[in-house]
Amino acid sequence: VIKNMDPSDPEILKSKGIVHMAGSILAFPSACFMWNVRDPQEITMETLAPLRLVRPKLEYFFIGSSSPIPLSIIETLKQELTDEESSIVIEPMT
Repeated sequence: VIKNMDPSDPEILKSKGIVHMAGSILAFPSACFMWNVRDPQEITMETLAPLRLVRPKLEYFFIGSSSPIPLSIIETLKQELTDEESSIVIEPMT
């Protein structure tokens, strides 16, 4: 987890707030978490469960991969992450 920039935290000051993470991550404005997904085929509503817990609710969701994400996965995510109460913009990054 990446801590917020606290000017009194000597560890954050040493690195100037830059943290390198190897592997898949879920990044939010105030935190970044390791994500146990190695292949686009593993992107499911189950692996994306943390997105439903984020408050305030997400408005935009950008998803990227070093290999192409099949359009069928993107379409499924759009259907499952969008409901009557909220709409989320999902954009694949290449």
